[in-house]
Amino acid sequence: MTTYSPVWGPISSNVDWCERNYVVSPYFAEFWNSVSSLPMVVLGFYGMMHSYYNLIQLGTRFPVAYFFLMLVGFGSFLFHMTLLYSCQLLDELPMILGTLVFTYIMLDFHAPGESVLGSSSYINTVNISKDSKNKLLMGALLTYGFLTCLVMAMFTHSPVPMNLSYVFMVAFLIIRASSIFYYTPSNVIKTLYVVAFITYMSGATFWIIEKNFCRIFSPFTEYFHVIWHLLAGYGTYTFITWTQIVHAYLLGLTPKVQYFYGIFPYIASINSKVQ
Repeated sequence: MTTYSPVWGPISSNVDWCERNYVVSPYFAEFWNSVSSLPMVVLGFYGMMHSYYNLIQLGTRFPVAYFFLMLVGFGSFLFHMTLLYSCQLLDELPMILGTLVFTYIMLDFHAPGESVLGSSSYINTVNISKDSKNKLLMGALLTYGFLTCLVMAMFTHSPVPMNLSYVFMVAFLIIRASSIFYYTPSNVIKTLYVVAFITYMSGATFWIIEKNFCRIFSPFTEYFHVIWHLLAGYGTYTFITWTQIVHAYLLGLTPKVQYFYGIFPYIASINSKVQ
């Protein structure tokens, strides 16, 4: 198979995936990995535009969350297109910062006590944190993000610091979201969480197999990163939409959820108070 001379120069990233480099075009180190990043850009933009319709009721956190999904997709496109370390940072840093936004959203949902958790009303099971605690929470998360970036700067030769930080936050989000899933009687909330969880974790499985068994399962593993991009992008989009719906219920609102092409959930309108 023909290998083109790279337009972007020698590879400087600290990770190179299973897809063979520069076999489609001299402008793309990993063509399919690059192209498969673009749906994240589209999903992030789509979610951001819809969340602006509900900005007054639900706040700015959700457009920001969708924006980071879009930013990750764009950074991932550049990273896989060039395999340069500078572009790798455009992929990894938005992943860390975006996950910090998700963590802030999830920590803003807190359970006040067992007596309330035993209530049959979902609105009474999880409450929104006080503003005074939000500032402390934001400061703690920014500190965590800064320390992660500092360690990444100290170990530019290794992807381990970024991976560990990211996996730790994802694990926390799963545990936190599972507790909300357990206590809510809403079928819509339960279904969306299950879809987001299964989709994202399925994608993560392909990522792990590619990372550890690239040569063993070659040439199939050459396209495992594509599957990771598609599943993780959709799972993340669904997760953000899920947090929007949870937040709306916590505010005592009734969100109307619809599906674009029967696949992509979004809040079409927020009509009334929860009865």
